[in-house]
Amino acid sequence: MGRASPESAHDVGNRFDNQPGILALSSEIAGVGKEFALALLSLSGAFRLGETLSSRNLLVLTYHRVISRDRCMDGRRPPNTLFTDEFEEQMAFVSRRFNVPAGEELRAIIDGTRAIPRYSLAITFDDGYENNYSYALPILQRHGLHAVFFLTTNLIGDRNQSLWFDRLDRLLSTVPSSEFVEWLRRLEPRLSASPDPQIRAHFKMLPSARQSEILDRLEQRFGNAGAHAGDMTVYGMMNWDQVRLMALAGMTIGSHTANHQILAAVSPAEVQAELQTSRQRIEEETGQACWCFAYPNGGRSDFRQSDELAVQSAGYSCAFTQIPGSINRHAPRFALPRIPIPDAGDMRIFRSHLSGIQRAFQTVFPEK
Repeated sequence: MGRASPESAHDVGNRFDNQPGILALSSEIAGVGKEFALALLSLSGAFRLGETLSSRNLLVLTYHRVISRDRCMDGRRPPNTLFTDEFEEQMAFVSRRFNVPAGEELRAIIDGTRAIPRYSLAITFDDGYENNYSYALPILQRHGLHAVFFLTTNLIGDRNQSLWFDRLDRLLSTVPSSEFVEWLRRLEPRLSASPDPQIRAHFKMLPSARQSEILDRLEQRFGNAGAHAGDMTVYGMMNWDQVRLMALAGMTIGSHTANHQILAAVSPAEVQAELQTSRQRIEEETGQACWCFAYPNGGRSDFRQSDELAVQSAGYSCAFTQIPGSINRHAPRFALPRIPIPDAGDMRIFRSHLSGIQRAFQTVFPEK
């Protein structure tokens, strides 16, 4: 468990169209405004105050990938990725200021059989990327912290497979847009829009077998140039030996379905299959109970009330969403909120999320 310092419990002191020059200036002004606002919030003690006000709730953070800067081959940050130095700084802060319950203690807090200790926080990772084992785990251990890792079980141990959205992103980044959309519409005539967000939204609501079928056909047509060895640092998945080592190190292993299937997109029978097969595989491989689940994508439209009931009937104790918020004793156990941590290294942004201030902050300075 992370160490909570005494001060954390007592010190509250915590248009123009076709005018690129004008657009650039507007962006620069907005950037200055955001920087000023962050500095002001930090100096005012607003972050500390927000942390204090939420100190009787359980905060649950969501991460996806952690990699070393020197493994970022094109110099650009991949989406949903923190660099190791950034994650290290965040975990150092967490270990100083929060209690981090692990395993059965965390389960008891969520079940309601144990009160929430003040300044409690849990750390979670979605999907099952290998960099969670290679980069995030040593940092967690260095700071005496534990985390929950939600696995997409059918991809664990298969170096030739990537999650559907990673495959889609590689294609969108390497294939001319007009050519890609032309071929995609041949395969999926129901797709009426072409911008990237609409393509992703359409893909998200397809059954996983159909996602794979379309992506296989597109990769046969355009190749899979993005899936080279260096790319695997970002997109490669863990194997079961690594999962077992994480479990032995005190990490909690939870389910993220078998195929990263959006539950709201498929039938009740398919939902049950995703939930049960993933849980069974984790328990067989680790020898430990798989008691927690995280909805893929995790927005309110991504799961139904019937899916919440299905998670419960499949034997899980709780389920986590990506709906922002913190957990109190009245929180619905099968639609628990989490705090998605953005891929930004600025500690003030990190603290704005922990304190809950980011919701007001984002109405003025939305994150990209």
